[in-house]
Amino acid sequence: MEKEGILSEEIYNNPMAAMQNPEMMGGMLKGNLQGIMNIMLFQVVGQIFQGFIIAKVPFVLGQKFKGTLQQGFNLQ
Repeated sequence: MEKEGILSEEIYNNPMAAMQNPEMMGGMLKGNLQGIMNIMLFQVVGQIFQGFIIAKVPFVLGQKFKGTLQQGFNLQ
């Protein structure tokens, strides 16, 4: 097998180089904080609208999706 071309080149990656770059560290921190804020927002919205029917779907749901969409309801 020949080692010519772009797809066969070996890529040397140092994972510690990304950790020493301040822009990469800031980007990772920003991404983590955004993820935490999204989780907190969804929990607050879930607590506010707990027990309310928000939408009705015009098709039959599978058993896996009923647990997520009908959380807290005892429907037939």
